[in-house]
Amino acid sequence: MATKLPEVLYHYCSLDTFLEIMKSSQLWLSDIRKSNDSLEIKWVLGKCHSLITDKLSTCPIDSYFSTISMKDKIKTPSLPLDFSRLQKLTAFDVFYMSQYKINSAWCFCFSSKQDSLDQWRGYANDGCGIAIGFRRKYLEQINYARLPSESQLTCKLSQVDYKASDEELSKVLGINNIDPNISYHENSLIADNAKKLALGLPPIYKNPSFAEEKEWRLFIQANLPQGNIYDETLLLDKPKIFHEYFEINPRGFYHRQNKIVSYIPLYITRMRDALAELIIGPKADVEEFDVLKVLNQYGYIDTGRDSPIQIKRSTLSYC
Repeated sequence: MATKLPEVLYHYCSLDTFLEIMKSSQLWLSDIRKSNDSLEIKWVLGKCHSLITDKLSTCPIDSYFSTISMKDKIKTPSLPLDFSRLQKLTAFDVFYMSQYKINSAWCFCFSSKQDSLDQWRGYANDGCGIAIGFRRKYLEQINYARLPSESQLTCKLSQVDYKASDEELSKVLGINNIDPNISYHENSLIADNAKKLALGLPPIYKNPSFAEEKEWRLFIQANLPQGNIYDETLLLDKPKIFHEYFEINPRGFYHRQNKIVSYIPLYITRMRDALAELIIGPKADVEEFDVLKVLNQYGYIDTGRDSPIQIKRSTLSYC
């Protein structure tokens, strides 16, 4: 039986962030490499690295390795003396040195968990913020947006995958085509392509230890390597209207924890249709009427009519 998808996805945030989102009708998608979750990129790339090198280690050593002299192996600490380790080292072409070239991606995070204590603690100013409930079906419209091919952007709402199996990733990377009966050198084209695919994986894979967060991500991914500043500037510094529900505004920057972080403002053109409910945090000194006034001020509800957007308080006891 297929798992029932949640109707509402929640973004837990501080009061400042809530007010800014209501005022601007924008979601700031932040550079994932500068986020608190940046280690997850290394986690999934490390997993890909292991899969590829393990697959290649079954291939016979060819003349390429035979030509490396013992003197060079001793002189260069990065070259192990035994050939099986040498194969693994060279198989992925200095994989970790290439991490800076991963495709740029910007994310906005949600959880399917309603009124969740761990979400309040971790993302909503220790329970003093608000959880903004968005209608999943509205956000999913971004999956059907048709961007011009020259835009080099991919936009999507997706569940985070905490169960990426070796078999699944191997299939994605195409390494099942590596033939153990031919040499490493002959398999190198497959390995090189797998490397490119790994660096361009969508930002939806996360360590299973975070599975309780039940995270969803709305992300924009640029199909060009990080570090290509000129192309990235051309790509991101002009507004793009590509769907009746969304608009990509020019890239901006803010600072957080001594870092400069780039973000892409995603304008929600029909925010009043996107909002399902708002939950006031268990420690927030905010009245429901305060939130109602904010919604009215920015045009999300009409004066004198019942609000289609539910406003409620957290039912959790949290001191």
